[in-house]
Amino acid sequence: MPSWKYYGYLGLYNLAYIFDASLMVMIAVVTLSRRKLQERAGHWLKLTSGLVMAGLGAILLLQPKWLM
Repeated sequence: MPSWKYYGYLGLYNLAYIFDASLMVMIAVVTLSRRKLQERAGHWLKLTSGLVMAGLGAILLLQPKWLM
């Protein structure tokens, strides 16, 4: 494959990836700005995200092949 085609496909992939991520962030921002997060819901959100991060860290330490 010529280099111009390779970089063209790489650029298209990056644009699609950025568009997808931007769309998800935009939806999250619009959704969260319409409704204020209550204190109790904030605590649950922090607990859930902390558990997810701890679980991923444990997987990275104990079974990194699961993430391949």
